This record gives sequence, structure tokens and C-alpha cells, in this order.
Amino acid sequence: MTNETQTLNQAPNTAQSDGAKKPTHIAKVKEGFGKNVSFEQVGVAWDNGDGKLAIQLYGTQMISGKIYLNTYQNTDLS
Repeated sequence: MTNETQTLNQAPNTAQSDGAKKPTHIAKVKEGFGKNVSFEQVGVAWDNGDGKLAIQLYGTQMISGKIYLNTYQNTDLS
């Protein structure tokens, strides 16, 4: 599956033969204001272990504003 065919609620396939680890964070953007606010998932991120994060966004995005990074609360990526 390529980035262009993924839906916004799916994490990319991280089960690779090179031992790649699963993402540690979810990247989201804020939609709406006040009581109508919601967050849309736009990608994932990995903790590099040195205080830095590597971010992978889904597809081609035009993002204005902040990207919010939330840690995964469990190991289930669905």
C-alpha cells in the first residue's frame, strides 16, 4: 500500500524485514473551533532516542497551523 492510497486513519505498514520499529507518536491537525473542534490524523512519528522525532506524513498535504504529536496509548495501531 502506498502513501497515496492510505486513509487518514491508518498507520503505514511498519512490519518491515529490516527490523523497523512501530511509530511512537500520532501526528494530528486541529479542525474547527470551540465545541466543534476535532483532530484529524495526518501521519505518524518515531522517537529516535536522542530527543528528536522523525515524522512521516500521509500523502501530499497542505497544512497551515500546528501539528500535534500524541504518544500512542497502547500497541494497537488500528
